[in-house]
Amino acid sequence: MTLSIYAPLKIGSVINQDFEIELIDHIAAAIARAGVRVDRIHVANFYVTLKHRPMAILAGSAGTGKAVLVECLAKMLAGSGPQRQVVPGHAWYAGGPPANTALIGIHSRMITEKLLYIIELASQPENAQQVFVVGLTHVSPAELLSFFTDIAYQMPHNRIMRLGDAHLSTPVPFPPNLLLIGTMDTMDFNWWDEDLLSEVTIVDWHADVGFPQAAIPSKSQNLGHKFLSSRLRNSRKAYEKLLSVVAGTKQPLQAIMLVRNVFRTHGFEFPPALLDEVILYLANAWSAQGNGLFDPVTPRNLDIASDLALAQLVLPRSLETVRSSETLQAELHSILKENLPRSSAFLKRQCKGYTSLIHRKEFETRS
Repeated sequence: MTLSIYAPLKIGSVINQDFEIELIDHIAAAIARAGVRVDRIHVANFYVTLKHRPMAILAGSAGTGKAVLVECLAKMLAGSGPQRQVVPGHAWYAGGPPANTALIGIHSRMITEKLLYIIELASQPENAQQVFVVGLTHVSPAELLSFFTDIAYQMPHNRIMRLGDAHLSTPVPFPPNLLLIGTMDTMDFNWWDEDLLSEVTIVDWHADVGFPQAAIPSKSQNLGHKFLSSRLRNSRKAYEKLLSVVAGTKQPLQAIMLVRNVFRTHGFEFPPALLDEVILYLANAWSAQGNGLFDPVTPRNLDIASDLALAQLVLPRSLETVRSSETLQAELHSILKENLPRSSAFLKRQCKGYTSLIHRKEFETRS
């Protein structure tokens, strides 16, 4: 386990009083007590991801503490009661056919009704400053499609007409104070749908689980109002903040632009919306007080945030182009391998054996 970069600070220091850093440290400590051993950067990334976007999928091997992380964050932001709903995303308990077909259908309907209820609650004016969290654990590809991809497809118009197995007669907006989180047990996430990626961040989760020292803390904080006031969802304001926090150090989009130029030489242009998403993620990597959430040193915080933005936002949206060209892969690897280890690892994992498969199919076709 990598130790936190945030060593204990003197009482009264700026960072020691920063709500967001204290929140991340609390969650990291809580899941560690529950037996989940993970670098603090991964916990901070999950938090920054939810500041940036309201929907996320934690993808990783089974038994690595994904549900523990969701439960702990939900308790801190939403407190107890109906604001926090963490439930199984799939009826794995249903067993084999024929019983499982009916039970899975009932389970899916239960999730749909629960989500509709939470949307209605979160949309009430008196609840505007409260965070509502719906966590769906251990989802299958079917739930990924019906509760994430389908909603993501409808999000740009903010008119949700289809939710799970329900088709609504009147559209409902997706409340800005609602977080929808899923966990998926897979060592190799491979559902890179454009609609999904446009609104949902896939967070690669790696952790070791040992003997818990204690159960997940039962104390609920209900810090949602602070979370809502600290996040940025406006790209113009995000860029202004980014320029402010990195002033005098380095160009904030240097790593992103370097990668973009490589893609340009291969005829692929980043859509403007993608650059806006990157800027939003980077700006949210600093607290409302201007402190780095990954690292207290500004250049290092920017490097880590840029690496994660490439791995989670840019490369997944460009996989088809990357996989089609070994030359492009080689050029990207040469850029990423030194200073962007998470992006480099993502590229290696997603392209491993892919181009050789293409070449084999082309050879078989010619033969």
